[in-house]
Amino acid sequence: MNSPKVSVIMPSLNVANYIKECIESVIQQTLADIEIICVDAGSTDGTWEILQEYAAQDQRIKLIHSDRKSYGYQMNLGLDASTGEYIGIVETDDWVEKDMFEQLWETAVTNNVDVVKSNYYWYKTKSTPHNQKFENLSRCPYDVAFSPIEEKKIFTTTPAIWSGIYRKKLLCDNNIRFNETAGASYQDTSFHFMVLTVASTCMLINSYFLHYRRDNESSSVNTDAKVYCICDEMHYYEKFLQKHPEKKDFWPYYITLKYEKYRWNFARISAQAQWPFLKLMYDEFSQAKQAGLLEKNLFLTTAWSNICEIIDNPVRYFEKNCKTYYARFGLPDEYTPKVITESKCAKPEVSVIIPCYNCQKYIIETLESVLTQTLANLEIVCVNDGSTDNTLDILLEYANKDSRISVVSQVNKGQSSARNVALTLAKGKYIHFLDSDDLLKPNTMKDLCATAEERNLDVLYFDGESFYESPELEKQFPYYISAYEYSKDTPDILTGQQLFVRMKRDRKYRASPCLCLYKREYLLDIDLKFLEGILHEDTVFSLKCMLQAKRVAHTKEKYLLRRVHTDSIMTMPKSFLHLYGYLISFTELQTFVEGLPYESELNKNVASELNIILDLACKTYKDIQNKQECRGKLTPIELIFLERILLSEEKTFKVISTNNEAELIRASASYKIGRFFTWPARMVRGLVRCIEDNGWKYTWLRILQKLKIH
Repeated sequence: MNSPKVSVIMPSLNVANYIKECIESVIQQTLADIEIICVDAGSTDGTWEILQEYAAQDQRIKLIHSDRKSYGYQMNLGLDASTGEYIGIVETDDWVEKDMFEQLWETAVTNNVDVVKSNYYWYKTKSTPHNQKFENLSRCPYDVAFSPIEEKKIFTTTPAIWSGIYRKKLLCDNNIRFNETAGASYQDTSFHFMVLTVASTCMLINSYFLHYRRDNESSSVNTDAKVYCICDEMHYYEKFLQKHPEKKDFWPYYITLKYEKYRWNFARISAQAQWPFLKLMYDEFSQAKQAGLLEKNLFLTTAWSNICEIIDNPVRYFEKNCKTYYARFGLPDEYTPKVITESKCAKPEVSVIIPCYNCQKYIIETLESVLTQTLANLEIVCVNDGSTDNTLDILLEYANKDSRISVVSQVNKGQSSARNVALTLAKGKYIHFLDSDDLLKPNTMKDLCATAEERNLDVLYFDGESFYESPELEKQFPYYISAYEYSKDTPDILTGQQLFVRMKRDRKYRASPCLCLYKREYLLDIDLKFLEGILHEDTVFSLKCMLQAKRVAHTKEKYLLRRVHTDSIMTMPKSFLHLYGYLISFTELQTFVEGLPYESELNKNVASELNIILDLACKTYKDIQNKQECRGKLTPIELIFLERILLSEEKTFKVISTNNEAELIRASASYKIGRFFTWPARMVRGLVRCIEDNGWKYTWLRILQKLKIH
């Protein structure tokens, strides 16, 4: 046979269970003028011997032994050995209908097209064998010749390179070769893209010929390995595309294809591999954006939103889309912050650290409250945490006008990371953390620095007052009216542990770093940083700081003006990250406290604080809408921890698995009965405490809130 109509390339590796069914279906083709090129990569299960038996009976069969276990290398060996006008592909765990190549070849020749493709079957043999039609080409035109580069929807179909035939001259003229990476690792993807990029004409027929086996456990699509193989194929195709400058207008559309491939892979791979892969997505799509290759009109609305979030807020994208969430301390090492401008203050008395994320609505007022302080010798370290609004522009505008301002920019990593980055740049003797929506009274820094210096304090604690953006918020969140006040008199100097016990006794301990002035040397000595990757990070930072301090004091002056608005963490709807923050805070503090010398009064109050964290975790879990999704993001150990917490409460949530639900109900039944009989006494006691601690106004608002009267 000098020039057969079709050369059918059949790569194989240890497919003895399927090879007979497959090769029989090819041998029996109604188009007899074909050659069958079997390329085996060293099978050890009898596949090679079976192929030899068939080759001895049919002269159309060519046997090639591949010295490498690479699908791409095998396919290239087959291409080199082929002599047919068109190339077909049949993978040896699949099988085909008898008229497949006759129908495809006649369509190709009659219409003089480079490529003909068809639909195919999903085929399963486990349990009961069955076929299911899969219309892969449903979004594309049938039975008309078209240019793929103009009818681009063909690129979005599953590659399914074995469902069609390809003119060999097209492949040779454009030097189209398979990527010779190890194993079977999505090499069909780059081949699919390359062929469609240079093909002049393509035709699709709405017929089903190939039976694609979906239950072969060794198939590359069924393995969690090969995390970056799809990237290899994209990069391989990009090199091909670079050799065709006449196709430069195709690049933006290709980026949309690349996004879909990467998104699919991100969802496919294991939880452990998702963060490193997302880092690669961030790098590559950021480069595409800088090159001007991202065009919004080419993306679906959801896809555009996702790719923007990957570029602007990769950490947040991970939080929402990961399989299992876990905090990553050391995140700054992943994305290096950029210092845009540095303050000219050589030795400021205090560094005011302001983390900034999408705060254009408030940041001007916040900056003005610091810049107009009566203490002039200060610096402001602002960290733009991946803002997508005009926050960075405002910061730079102020930095150009006032040399005391440093501006750092980074991808969005959260408030913890922003504060940690600022700490490494701060030069002040003292540190103050200010949120980007809060304000300071004019004499704050002068008064606090003078007191801290006079008493040689590690930390100076002070008070604050809240102001609400609307009356509705005040009714909804009355707790914040007096949340930042501690009106008790205290000695001039205490240890942190003594002040903690006093505040707990008075039910006024606050875990807010914004109500403190810290000696920078003290924070460095105890190597204290904010936990990254979680919400409620203040809980851990503040308690660790207070319990290790040797010299602290408290002033009743309300220097901080705390803004309560709808966009803050305090008021936003509860989510998985709120719950996760409480769980991580508890375990981190539990480990820390176990390392402290035992002192009965201190440990009793620390235990009380840890119990509050667990109560908040339970309440947060109750408020979360999608509990099943929330639980799915926890590790098995974290899930056990959560269930233990819920078991200790009277709450029994339906989302807990069926096996545990009955146990939970039984465990809490007696507790509920006791709670019923003690309810009146507990309500009276709580009312008296609330009036003592917060006054009548706050107490009355809380009563109305409980009664749902607004």
